[in-house]
Amino acid sequence: MPSQLRSHPYFLTPQSSQPNYPLFVFLPGMDETGKELMYIQTAGLEAAFDVRCFVIPADDLTSWDEMTDELASLIQMEIKKVPRTSILSMC
Repeated sequence: MPSQLRSHPYFLTPQSSQPNYPLFVFLPGMDETGKELMYIQTAGLEAAFDVRCFVIPADDLTSWDEMTDELASLIQMEIKKVPRTSILSMC
C-alpha cells in the first residue's frame, strides 16, 4: 500500500512582497478552503503591510500545539529573510 504524502502549513503571499513594511500574518481559517476569501479579506493591507496568509492544507492533521510551533517557525523564517525594524502584526 503506497504511503500518502501529507501537506504542511505554509505562508501564501496574496500580493507582491513589501519587505520594507511591517510583517502582517493573516490567519484566515482552518483549511485551504478560505484561500479565495483571503484575497478579499486582505485587499488593501498591502498598502501598509507585507502580508502573509497562513494556509493549513485540508489533509493536515497536526495538533494545535504543533500547528502553533509551525506558525512560529514560519514567522521566524520570514523575519530572517528580511530583518524588520517595525512591529510584527498578527490578526
